Formats: sequence, structure tokens, C-alpha cells
Amino acid sequence: MASEIPCQFPGCEFKATNNSGQIALAMFQSHLMSHSQPTPAPTNAQKLPPIPRPAVKQDISEEDWMSFLTEWNNFKRCTSIPANIVADQLYHCCEPSLARLIIREQPQIVSQGDDELLAAIKRLAVIKIATSVRRTNLLASKQSHGESAREFYANIKAAAATCDYRVKCMHACCADKDKVDYTSSVVKDVLIVGIADAEIQKDLLSWEELDKKDDKEVLAFVESKELAQTALNKAQTTGTAGVGAGMSS
Repeated sequence: MASEIPCQFPGCEFKATNNSGQIALAMFQSHLMSHSQPTPAPTNAQKLPPIPRPAVKQDISEEDWMSFLTEWNNFKRCTSIPANIVADQLYHCCEPSLARLIIREQPQIVSQGDDELLAAIKRLAVIKIATSVRRTNLLASKQSHGESAREFYANIKAAAATCDYRVKCMHACCADKDKVDYTSSVVKDVLIVGIADAEIQKDLLSWEELDKKDDKEVLAFVESKELAQTALNKAQTTGTAGVGAGMSS
């Protein structure tokens, strides 16, 4: 009578079958090796470059602090830092003078965890500016010469994120609701007012759909005008150069 030994691994339907029990056992043991051998790594796998640890220094703005937080969270996500050394990694993000200041103020802060350390870093690194001052600076923003609309938009959006443009509804039905954030509306207004090119601004203000569009749609409109203007300028420059070359020949 044939001996039959089924594989016990989940999903495996292999059965070692032979008239000899010893041969069936040998076949089964040979099959088990296929489950124990690790899957070889692809030979063409490219080694990824190391991810640099973000840096933070003293006397930075609120916008720079928010950028650092984004970089720090990305660094943690990509490097899978063990929980017991997260605070140590965060401490070494500080430039030497800031790190020394933190330790002098609170010698045991690193051992208290990354949340407490992050709060201490922010308190000592970020320049404290009143919200009203930040709002005033934001509302006075103007697009610089050579600055694209997207760069201008990114700068004012980062600045607006630190201005706390939120309001609490005063109706009783909204007592337990969160504040309403209207940052995007302010960004839209600053973008419109701050455009450097008078012709583009004129076209934008005459756009019938302007009041219905959000800040991103306004940016797309301005960018399309910028691209058309750039293409026209290049075409005119090329045409002028061609005419000059023809006359000289």
C-alpha cells in the first residue's frame, strides 16, 4: 500500500506519495526545504540613497518651523525609527547652539519623549511674532520681480497658515463645533491683489467666474496667462533675432 504524507503548510497541496514509506518521508523532507528557503532578493534592485535628517536652528519664522515639522514627519515615516530613540534623533536635528540651549534649560528633556522635546525646540527656536503682525505682513505681500505665480502662491500660503484665520460661529447650535477655517479665502485675495503684472491682474479681475473660484483655480488662471505671455515674448525675441540676422547677411 502506497504511503502518503500531505504538506501541512497553509495553501500547499503537495503530497509525498510512494510505495516505500522511507522514500515518501525523504520526498516530504525535501519538499519542506522549499518552504524554509528565503525568497532571493532581485538581482537588479537599486540601493536607495540615505535620507538626510532635517535640521532646525534658532531664530526661525513660524513658516520655517512648519516646514521643519513636515520634513521631520517625512523622515520618521521613511526611516522607521525605533520608538525608543525617536527623541534622540529629534535632538540631533538641532544645530549645536540650539541643542546646547535646550539641554541647559532642561537637562532631562530628551528622556521625556519626542512630544515634550518638540515643544521645547519650538519655544526656543521660533521667533515669537503677534498674529496681528503676521497678518499685516501677509496682506501687504506683493509678487517679486522674477517670482512665478506658483512661487508667490506657495509663499503666501505658508505665511497664511501661521495667521490663524479661523472664526467661531456664535450661534448656540454651533457651540460644540470646531472653528471655521477661511485661510484659503484670504490666500485667494492676497494672490489677486499681489500680482505684479498689471495686464494679468486686469484680466483676472474681469474674469466673470472669479467670485466662484477658489485659490487653486485662481492660481491656474494666472499661470495660464504667465505661460502665454512667456511664449509670446520668446516668439517675438526669436523673430527679431531672425530679422536682424537676415539684414546683416
